[in-house]
Amino acid sequence: MEKNTEKLLYNLPDYISGNLDDDGLKNEISAEINSNPEFRAEYESMKNTFAFLGGNSLAEPPEFYFNNLVPNINKRIDAIEASNDDVFSEKFGWLVNVLKFAIPALILVLGYLLYSEITSRGREIMTEDEPEEKQEQIETQAQ
Repeated sequence: MEKNTEKLLYNLPDYISGNLDDDGLKNEISAEINSNPEFRAEYESMKNTFAFLGGNSLAEPPEFYFNNLVPNINKRIDAIEASNDDVFSEKFGWLVNVLKFAIPALILVLGYLLYSEITSRGREIMTEDEPEEKQEQIETQAQ
């Protein structure tokens, strides 16, 4: 029963506007309107909405409206961007200047530290004792 009501609700706008061609469906909708108070309320609500929308006509905008539309939108966008830039530069302009110097300096310092660590480990590996001598050191320490 519910599925049939959904089908009738789906076709109700066409019934109200007079675009429904199926006579059997028209009779089903009429019977549902007469027998079901919830369906009748939906029908009345939709019918009133269609009457309201059909009664109001939209006025055509003046011819020059679209000629001025894009320039006016661009002016507003530019004004918003300018005000945002001013606020940012007032609050954080000094930070941007500091970061322009600090980030490259930090990269150089980290690169130097990394390079010095790698080269010092390389020297340690090259200066380590031979494996036989290392074995003797371990044995003497164990005693």
